[in-house]
Amino acid sequence: MISVAFHTQDVTLYPRLRRLAEQWRLPFLQASADTDALPFLLLATPCARPPGYRLSLCAHDDCDASRISIDFDSAKLLYRVLHGGGRRQALAKALGIGSAASLRLLDLTAGLGQDAFVAAALGCQVTMVERHPAIAALLDNALARARHTAQDRHGKTREAVDRMKLVHADAIEYFSRPSVQTAVDTVYLDPMYPAHSKSAKVKKGMALLQRVLAADPDNSRELLRHALQSGIKRIVLKRPKNAPVIGSPVGQVRSKATRFDLYTGTG
Repeated sequence: MISVAFHTQDVTLYPRLRRLAEQWRLPFLQASADTDALPFLLLATPCARPPGYRLSLCAHDDCDASRISIDFDSAKLLYRVLHGGGRRQALAKALGIGSAASLRLLDLTAGLGQDAFVAAALGCQVTMVERHPAIAALLDNALARARHTAQDRHGKTREAVDRMKLVHADAIEYFSRPSVQTAVDTVYLDPMYPAHSKSAKVKKGMALLQRVLAADPDNSRELLRHALQSGIKRIVLKRPKNAPVIGSPVGQVRSKATRFDLYTGTG
């Protein structure tokens, strides 16, 4: 059951937000009094860059205290790209990013898109698949704003988002298409799991995301099963470092808090 609606307090955004609500098949609540009807809001605020608004996800009764937005041009994400270890970092090793910059990555559980952005910044052509319309709308808005950002001095943001493509679809249905499987080198699965960060801000954001997705959680085992039945030779499942192992991975790459289990499709 979808429990998210578009909303804004800026009346000048009403026409665009109505069209956006139609695009993502979510309701648009015009009056503030109507926001009690649904527990979560996609709140639009004016933005100087196209498309002219910035989307954030919040609980209708707690929008100021806990809010999720995606910013591919944030200083934090750029720092991770520049100082996260490059192709020597665990994510890059797990994905199989070598000296070539043409790896085709299919991220079947895009979420907030941070790993996808890092992979794109390292040279991958990334297709992000996200089935939840609210999260897909956040990603789409973030990509649009990032494509019109002032070019950072390293040129990373614009280069990365130009390599990123968003698909709003059920991951299993999309991945079942033969044309998709033949155009992929690596499949990436990062299902939602409880956050263990000590940061209260991160905990609140992840808790909100888990609440929104609670009615439609990732079926990581089913996704993995479909991936294993494909002929794709590199399948990566991101897990907490101490989580139980699913199936029989052919290898692992570990970082401080995360484990990447590696599988091979049998075809």
